[in-house]
Amino acid sequence: MNLVIDSAPDDPLMTFRKVKLLIMSRKVGEGRALCEKLKGDLIKRLGCTPHSALWSVLGDALSLTMRPEQAEEAYHKALIFDPRDAHAVIGLGVLRERRQDIPEALGYYREYCRLAPLDLASAPIREKIKDLESLCLDAPPQSTATTGELGSIR
Repeated sequence: MNLVIDSAPDDPLMTFRKVKLLIMSRKVGEGRALCEKLKGDLIKRLGCTPHSALWSVLGDALSLTMRPEQAEEAYHKALIFDPRDAHAVIGLGVLRERRQDIPEALGYYREYCRLAPLDLASAPIREKIKDLESLCLDAPPQSTATTGELGSIR
């Protein structure tokens, strides 16, 4: 895996994957240092060519290094460039869930499933929605727009 990641050193997504691998393999200091470098590189790139995917990766990097306010700002900027950026939407859902704001998290998770119904992460997110709905009695029931036609297929 590192060989693949290292073969594209200028690709921010590959660099972010390396950051996640370092942190998951308990090399947190090295992962955070690389994440800081990635953040700087992304900010430079965003100054030249703003793009929703770069803002979303920056949001992921900031979220991973426990900077939720900055991550939220990056995700919102991604949505300015592409209001259908499912990656930014799911990132905002994760941030809300970490803050224990379950109704808001549910809203973002539902929107993610609406935007990316065929994405591999949609099925586990639908399950997460069910779990969170059981925790939050005030949450409105899951709409058919969230599951669409695929919701009944299991």
